[in-house]
Amino acid sequence: MDEESLEEIAKVYEMVIDAGVHRAESIKVAEAAKVIENSQRDINIAFMNELSIIFNRLEIDTKAVLEAAGTKWNFLRKKNK
Repeated sequence: MDEESLEEIAKVYEMVIDAGVHRAESIKVAEAAKVIENSQRDINIAFMNELSIIFNRLEIDTKAVLEAAGTKWNFLRKKNK
């Protein structure tokens, strides 16, 4: 809501987040970014689930497909936590 709130909240997040904290220019920008990030993740999950169903019907091993696709430089791999 304001600079003081931003700094206080960022300090809290920095205690638990190793990747760093991005200070968006406004709360509207931060919330819009969150919508995009969540939507992108949900779409990717749904897409992979649908592909897995198709591969299963074609008797193709989804894991083998993902391993092969993972050899491409631009394939978005699952991040290990």
